[in-house]
Amino acid sequence: MKQKAPPETYLLAALLIFLSLGAIYGGISLIDDSSGENLKLKLAEYADYPFKDFLIPGVMLLIIFGIIPLLLIYPLFTKPKISMANAFNIYKRRHWAWTYPLYLGIILVAWVNFQMLMIGYNNYIQIVYSFYGLMIIVVCLLPKHMRFYSRPHTHHSVKLPGENE
Repeated sequence: MKQKAPPETYLLAALLIFLSLGAIYGGISLIDDSSGENLKLKLAEYADYPFKDFLIPGVMLLIIFGIIPLLLIYPLFTKPKISMANAFNIYKRRHWAWTYPLYLGIILVAWVNFQMLMIGYNNYIQIVYSFYGLMIIVVCLLPKHMRFYSRPHTHHSVKLPGENE
């Protein structure tokens, strides 16, 4: 019998959809007008900015925070067995569908904080998305949500040197 996803999983899906919609809008806007003027960004205000325009950040925004979150929603509920996806799962006792949204939340917090470090604080939206990433992390770590992605534990006993066989 298939286990029903807890409410926390639906909350996480909603967070991922909202993140995706904002990132798709922002990413496409930056790709369409890499000067950033569509989004009222002025390149001249970013003295330490590592890019000549906003094209590369727009593509990264679109892919990492626009497309990837949408691709993670279906696996949240179906928990498919995809060995390639599991290869990057460092939490082997959890299904990769739990791990990847956690990674995404961590990357979002790191991205925004790195951005503030590089170009400084210049808009409240940076703080909003930093806390948004934290919300994704917190929801991933809620006990019912974590239990939904638990895998059966298999013991592989590891003998230390000098232990009896």
